[in-house]
Amino acid sequence: MRPTREQHLSALAGHQSRTDRFIRGELKAEEWRPIRLSYGLYYQLDHTSHMQRIKIPGGLLSADQLACLADVADRYGRGIAHVTTRQDIQIHWVPVEGIIEMYEHLLGAGITTRGACADSVRNVTACPFAGTAPTEPFDVSPYCIAIHEYFLFNPLNLTLPRKFKIAVEGCVNDCAQAPVNDIGLYAKVRDGARGFSLHAGGGLGAQPFLAKPIRDFIPDRDLLVWCEAIVRVQHRFGERKNRNKARMKYLVQKMGLERFRAAVETEVEHVDGERGAELRTQVDEALAAYRSPQAPDTRRVAVTPRADFAHWQRTNTRAQRQPGYRAAVVKLPLGDIGADQ
Repeated sequence: MRPTREQHLSALAGHQSRTDRFIRGELKAEEWRPIRLSYGLYYQLDHTSHMQRIKIPGGLLSADQLACLADVADRYGRGIAHVTTRQDIQIHWVPVEGIIEMYEHLLGAGITTRGACADSVRNVTACPFAGTAPTEPFDVSPYCIAIHEYFLFNPLNLTLPRKFKIAVEGCVNDCAQAPVNDIGLYAKVRDGARGFSLHAGGGLGAQPFLAKPIRDFIPDRDLLVWCEAIVRVQHRFGERKNRNKARMKYLVQKMGLERFRAAVETEVEHVDGERGAELRTQVDEALAAYRSPQAPDTRRVAVTPRADFAHWQRTNTRAQRQPGYRAAVVKLPLGDIGADQ
């Protein structure tokens, strides 16, 4: 079942109560820490203001959502938003007194910060050209959304040994850098059926590891079954004493690929028997709810040739899979963008 607005509002009501207690001095900073982190709120270095991380699954934003984020940046973040390498938005200088109101405002636009930090399944990323890349076998965007929604209120989420990252890739250029994620999924089609090549155990840091192959092909409707199984294995066997060794890449190294793969396959059987039908339905619902953007007006507009425009078109646009259209790339110095932009 996809998460509902009522679930979000109920969770925010509990968050409001605990945040009010912290503001009144009834909760110590270390007691409030896991609570604020569960919604992506970090202390800044001065410990008097905060940075808010906002999850954007697959990097997808509608015009209305962009307008909402601009308003949030204006009201809570001095008019500046920062775009991260994992398709999050970060707002700095956020006062703690306004965070619940901010979360509710974001929720009204279909955006959440739940699980943006802490030991949780983080933002699910994808190729930024998903849906337009000429080489992709299919648009992976709705599958990103399915994974994102599924883990928002998953009972294992927020209690993992360490943060957990998932990337879904459809482009041959691997723009999403799937091999350095805990789970990396590559879109592929076999005998006319959609599916994914599944890898696990990647990560960067002081000891980088590339994700290892787990299954050459899983049907697309089985996506959540396999993701749930891998997360369960990490939740059960992952390191919990030494946080420096708690990412799943160390578990794969410790167990060895064959033993890890066997543990995952055994867990897949359990998940499938317990709730396989439910999880496949949730994938179906995410696909049904996804709406590809409408094609722009096809009327031609006369443009006077200009050398600077021709240069921009050559360096900042690329062909789409949709004939006659091009994707535009906007470069953000330091990843920052003003609310008015």
